[in-house]
Amino acid sequence: MKAATKPEQDDASRGTQAASSELSHSQHHEKAAEHHQHAADHHKEAAKQYGAGDDAKGAHHAHVASGHGLLAKQHAYEANMHFSKKHGAKRH
Repeated sequence: MKAATKPEQDDASRGTQAASSELSHSQHHEKAAEHHQHAADHHKEAAKQYGAGDDAKGAHHAHVASGHGLLAKQHAYEANMHFSKKHGAKRH
């Protein structure tokens, strides 16, 4: 698994934020599922690396997993906002 460089991560984050507002309700759910899967994969790799005694690689994968978890949460939020707008739900 190739680790992304800091500029690549920043570009990916900006791209996700910009594209996020252009996705449909179902696409946000699909993206949330993708990010959850990426997070799970990185959590597994972190556990493997920590188990092998490589704390640096374990920490890296744990950090990446956390980022994917946050992106999944953002897409789930956006999907819910689409639903609320479509069905006239009001915020309290």
